[in-house]
Amino acid sequence: MKNQSSTQTTTASDISARAAHPAGTGRRRPRRVLPLLALAAVLPLALSACGSFDLNDKYDDAASKTAPTSEEGKSDGLLAGWVPDGGTDVKVEQRSTGHERLMTMAYDGDLPNTCAAIATAGEPTDAELEASYGTDNRVKDIDLADLDTKPTLTADWWPAGQEAKTTHLCGRWWVSQEDGNLYAFAPDARQISDKVRSEQAAAE
Repeated sequence: MKNQSSTQTTTASDISARAAHPAGTGRRRPRRVLPLLALAAVLPLALSACGSFDLNDKYDDAASKTAPTSEEGKSDGLLAGWVPDGGTDVKVEQRSTGHERLMTMAYDGDLPNTCAAIATAGEPTDAELEASYGTDNRVKDIDLADLDTKPTLTADWWPAGQEAKTTHLCGRWWVSQEDGNLYAFAPDARQISDKVRSEQAAAE
């Protein structure tokens, strides 16, 4: 009788539980939702971090571009808007991992009024730089101290130290003219140029 009573009690409990939780609505073991959500959130960041590392692993990377005329160069987005029309044999060396640029073209005309002459060739003051950089969307929000003043790029058509002959600032560009050619240098952020120089020194 004792065993039979125990069996009947268990059966009654089961029936009560089933009545309280009909099929399809009964209590289920909690799923591990939070860990999965956390993994889903972290995985894209991890992949992104890996991608960024691969992209920025080498900072000393550059590309050479050309255009037959300055008009075509501006139309293609190769040249800045201040570059005067009438230039030919346009050559550009550009940093692939930053904003540094070297540019030259055959041109002996005047510079546009948007370019500002500096008091001392090759030595723009902080005030002159701030005034000109403030008109360029690429650098206007960057602290002056965070921008380099020397190129890390080289090109066989760019005379060494040409930036020291700068007579005008055109936005972020240091501009000079010599022997029927226009030369322009756009600096990079120091966080990029410092890494470039480190790579260049290690490669020597």
